[in-house]
Amino acid sequence: LRDAYAKAGIQWSRELEPSLQYTYFNMEDPLVGGYTPERIALRRAIVMGYHGDEEIRVIRNGQALPASQPVPPGLAGHDPKLKPANRYDPVSARALLDKFGYRDRTGDKYRETPEGKPLVIRMGSTPDALHRLQDELWKKNMEDIGIKIEFVKQKWPDLLKMSMAGQLMMWNIGWQSGVRDGDSFLGLLYSRNKGNLNDARFALPEFDRLYEA
Repeated sequence: LRDAYAKAGIQWSRELEPSLQYTYFNMEDPLVGGYTPERIALRRAIVMGYHGDEEIRVIRNGQALPASQPVPPGLAGHDPKLKPANRYDPVSARALLDKFGYRDRTGDKYRETPEGKPLVIRMGSTPDALHRLQDELWKKNMEDIGIKIEFVKQKWPDLLKMSMAGQLMMWNIGWQSGVRDGDSFLGLLYSRNKGNLNDARFALPEFDRLYEA
């Protein structure tokens, strides 16, 4: 808080919004989707290769906390005992990619898939200042672990249409609740919400069973 405001008796307080900002993977995409061990390893390596804490500190001016689960703090369903997983660890990310066959076979500093095909991830991004900064961080971090990334630059409504149609490989979006209940956040992963809330097109029978229960 600026000194002039403090001297005038103004106070500064912060509280957590019941919201999430997250990047999803399209689980039906032929490159990053699927539930086999090598695809899980690829997604985990990408997550560990991205410096989320740096995004919070620099791009969001410290106005966020790392998420530990789909349900934000303060909502029914949030478990305060859970800690954020897969934090920034580029060394482990590179080792994981090596282990599952995502290696640079051509010497161009970019990795290929275990089958030897180009490994290029594509992320939706809007043409505004915030996302330009975010794109720069993603590009820097992915190149550090040997992954080539490109950005699908479109206006937000167009990206939303593409996302709901399953045409985006990855996208960074947010979700906020108007009620103090975590149900709508868990609904983002419910398979029957594909093409609506479930942009990731995630489908896991065990999760669906628990969600319905």
